[in-house]
Amino acid sequence: MIFNLLLLYNPFYKKDVIELHLEILKKEKRVAFGKIRSKSKDKEHKFLQTLQDIYKNVNSTNFLQLFLTDWDNLFVAKVEAVQSHLDQVRAPDYYQKEKHDVEAWFIVTDLRELERNNFIVVRDKHLPKFTTPNYGDHTFRLYGNDYDYPLIINMKEPHNYFERQEKFYPNVFKTQNFRNTKQSLIDVNLGVSAYSLHYESLDNIVYAELEYQANKQDPLYDFSTMLVKYSKVLEQESYLLIKDLIGFLSTIEPAILNVDCSLKHKKVTLEDIWQCKNVFKKDIDFKACQDLLRHRSFYDLKEKLPPFSASFALEQLPNELEKFAKIRNEGVHARAITLQEAQLTRSQILGVAIDQKTIKIPNSLVKNMLQVRHEIKPPSPPSSSTQKPSLAPQKPTLASSKPVPAKFKSKNPQTMHIVIRNR
Repeated sequence: MIFNLLLLYNPFYKKDVIELHLEILKKEKRVAFGKIRSKSKDKEHKFLQTLQDIYKNVNSTNFLQLFLTDWDNLFVAKVEAVQSHLDQVRAPDYYQKEKHDVEAWFIVTDLRELERNNFIVVRDKHLPKFTTPNYGDHTFRLYGNDYDYPLIINMKEPHNYFERQEKFYPNVFKTQNFRNTKQSLIDVNLGVSAYSLHYESLDNIVYAELEYQANKQDPLYDFSTMLVKYSKVLEQESYLLIKDLIGFLSTIEPAILNVDCSLKHKKVTLEDIWQCKNVFKKDIDFKACQDLLRHRSFYDLKEKLPPFSASFALEQLPNELEKFAKIRNEGVHARAITLQEAQLTRSQILGVAIDQKTIKIPNSLVKNMLQVRHEIKPPSPPSSSTQKPSLAPQKPTLASSKPVPAKFKSKNPQTMHIVIRNR
C-alpha cells in the first residue's frame, strides 16, 4: 500500500530548502524533512488521528509519497518512516539553528522532480490530479480552501513514482540533456554498475561526456577541464576501493589497521582511512592513492585477495593512476590537452573504442574498479541487540573500543609517508 500526502514548504523559512535536503540525501542516502509548525497556527490538525494512523503504518514496503510544493515547484519524496523525534538521521542545520518547532520528521530515501519554476503547469497539470478524501473527495482546489497540511490526498490515477529500482534523486535539478546523456552512458557503456559509483563520480563522467560531445569537432579545443573531471572520478573511486581493501584485509590480518600513514604531514592509520576519521577529500589525490595501493602491508596479503582484485588493484591501477596524473598535471599547469589525448582518456574510463577502425576495445578502468569492490565487499560489523534498526544500510564501521589481539600487534609498526601535492 502506498500513502499520499501533500505538504507545502515555505521559502520564507529557507530559500534553498530542497537543495539543503538533497545535499544530505546524496551523501547519506536518506534525510529528514521536517513539517514546521506555523507560528500563527493555534489549532491542531483537523484529521490528526488519521495522519497518525498513516505515520504508524509507513515503512519501506508501505511507503509514503510526500508531494512537496511551494506552488512554483513540485517534488515527490519517498518516505520510509515518520518520526516525532530524530533518531540516527540527519536534517539540515537550519531546523536547529533557527529553533523551528517540528511537528513530524519524514525520513526521505528518494526524491523526484516533477516540475520546476512553472506555477502554471503545477496549478493546471499536476494539482488537478489530486483528490481530497477528507474534504468531500473533491479535486484539489488551490484557491478558497481551508485545508490542513500535511494534506491527505488520493490520486485520480494511482501512480507509484518509485516503482523502478534506480534512485531518482541524483537527477534532481539536472537538465534533460544531462539525463539523456547519463542514461545513454548507462545503457551503452557502464551498465547497471553505474549505480554503484559515488554520485559525484557519475556526475563527473556525464559532465565530461557532455563536454566531449560538444567540442569533439573542434581540433583546437582545450580538453583540460574534461581531464580534471575524469581525475576526480579516479581519485574518488580509488579512495573508495582502498577503503574496501582495508576492510577486507583487516578481517584476515587485523594488525594492518594499526599501520601509520602520513597524509599532508598529518599522522593517521589505515583504520582512520577506513573510518574516514580525520581524513578529508583534499588529503587524497593520485599520489596518495598510488602509494597506498603499493604499500607493503597490502602486498604481504596479496595472495588472500581474489586473483583479479590482486592483479588490478595492486599492480595495474597504481600504474594507470601514475600515467593519468602526469597528463592531468600537464593539462592543468603546462599546456592544452588535445582531442587525441581526450579520446584516449575517455576510452580508458568508459571502455570504448577511440574510432570505428579499432578492433580491440579497452577495458573500462571504472568498471574494473567496481568489480574489485564487489569481490572484496567488506563485512558490516555486528550490530548491538539494543540498537534500533536503521532505515538504510550503514557505512562499515570498526568497533574502535575493541583492542587488537596482542599476537597481531607489531613491535615495529610500518610507517608510510605520503606527500600530497597541491593542485
